Amino acid sequence: MAYSRCIRQNFFNHPLIAQNYNVQERYFLIGLACAADDFGRLWGNCDNLKSTMFPVDKNITSDWISKSIDLFIKQKIICEYAVDEVTYYHFPKWFDKGWFLKQRVDHPREFGSPDCPICQTEVKKRESSRTIKDNRIKEKEIKENVIKRISSPTYYDEITNRYPLIDLKTYKYLLDGYAHKCQNTSVEISERKFENILFIENTKKEKESING
Repeated sequence: MAYSRCIRQNFFNHPLIAQNYNVQERYFLIGLACAADDFGRLWGNCDNLKSTMFPVDKNITSDWISKSIDLFIKQKIICEYAVDEVTYYHFPKWFDKGWFLKQRVDHPREFGSPDCPICQTEVKKRESSRTIKDNRIKEKEIKENVIKRISSPTYYDEITNRYPLIDLKTYKYLLDGYAHKCQNTSVEISERKFENILFIENTKKEKESING
């Protein structure tokens, strides 16, 4: 199964990479990221890694693979763990913002290597994704309730008592613009903010009537 991976610009000039690893080791590290599943995990078999990333390079041995992995583990780029007596590796910072091999995977595939029992990358990612999803649902409900409220005839009657220069045509124009903006962006929506728009418009009309 092929995976699409992102190699970020700061990978090449990050001090940890540039000062500690030669070109082959950097290439190998990128290869590990490409071979890892959607949670940054892969089977920790050096012969398999060698055949996957260096299939015809006779100068690259399984022993070199093992020593390179040890370097990555020492620098905490890679974490080694075992499940059912099988060795696995994973990137503990796979989803960390700003990390030089950070990956964005919106819908991680279910299959892959087992989760690291220490880092629990998959558990934390799924909990985080669930929280984000729940928050988006709540935000959507809040927006819908506010728009429903400020679209009601009762609200319009209340507003016109405070801002008498806002006629129905102007009100609908401002309401449509505000609702469209809030529904299509992450802008926070509230009655107070919409009323502030009405206040500004009413003040503008007051000045126009005085100057006119």
